[in-house]
Amino acid sequence: MSHATPLKTILVIEDDHDTRVSLRQILEDEGYFVFSAPNGRMGLDTLMRIKPPCLILLDVVMPLMNGEEFIRVIETDPNLHMIPVVIVSAFPDLAKKLVAKAFVQKPLDLKSLIEVIKKHCDCD
Repeated sequence: MSHATPLKTILVIEDDHDTRVSLRQILEDEGYFVFSAPNGRMGLDTLMRIKPPCLILLDVVMPLMNGEEFIRVIETDPNLHMIPVVIVSAFPDLAKKLVAKAFVQKPLDLKSLIEVIKKHCDCD
């Protein structure tokens, strides 16, 4: 095996199954290692089991724990508050209320999404 840089990890929290699977495939094709969860509560469970990702892509409107509740929890956790969060949502008005590094509008423009991800994950 070569001495390649370890894969950067991204956590995708998205309740729509097709969107979640598509994002995972796109990001893996771009060279990222992807964990995913269908809601904020499962996203938090995932964060407890993995090393902190370079980025969290977060939907806003989800069952069990929505994006706003998820952000509220990680902001108060000293081990998680430094992870950049990018809101991925069809609801810009909801997203504007949240503290996040960036916002990407659904339907997704993949070029814009990849640019935002590279900005946060590819700088060592």
